[in-house]
Amino acid sequence: MLSQTETLSSVTYIMRCNQVVEKLLVFDTVFNEYTQTCRNIVLGRCLVSENLHSLKEYFQKNLVNLRHFVELIESINPPSYFTETNQRLKEAFRGYAESVEKMLSIIETENDSLILEKLQEIRQIQKDYCHQINEALADVVKLG
Repeated sequence: MLSQTETLSSVTYIMRCNQVVEKLLVFDTVFNEYTQTCRNIVLGRCLVSENLHSLKEYFQKNLVNLRHFVELIESINPPSYFTETNQRLKEAFRGYAESVEKMLSIIETENDSLILEKLQEIRQIQKDYCHQINEALADVVKLG
C-alpha cells in the first residue's frame, strides 16, 4: 500500500486510475446482480436455497471488500495537477460505498413490499456515482 506522502508520477497515477475503473466495473456488476437476486427472492422467482438472509451475508462480504478498495483509493497521492480530479474521485467512491451500505440496511430492515422500490432508487444513485467517477476519470485522461 502506498504511503500518504508518496506522490505518484503521472503515468503511474493514470495506470492506477485504469485499475480503479476495472475494479469499479466488477463491484457495480456484483451489486447489480444482488439487486436482481433480491428482486427474484421478493417476487418468489428464486431457488429454494436463495433467501434474503444469505443475500445479506454476500452483501456484507462484498461491502468489506469495497470499503478496503475505497481506503486504497483514499491513500493515492496524485501529482499536483490531478489533485482536484482525484478529490472528485474519492468523494464519488465514498458516496458509492455509502449507497451499498444503504442497500444492506434496506435488506435488513424493510418489509418485502418496500425493498424493491428502495433498492431501485439506490441503484440509480449508484449509477449517478459511476457517472461522476467516469467524468473524473475522463478528466484524468485529458490532463494526462
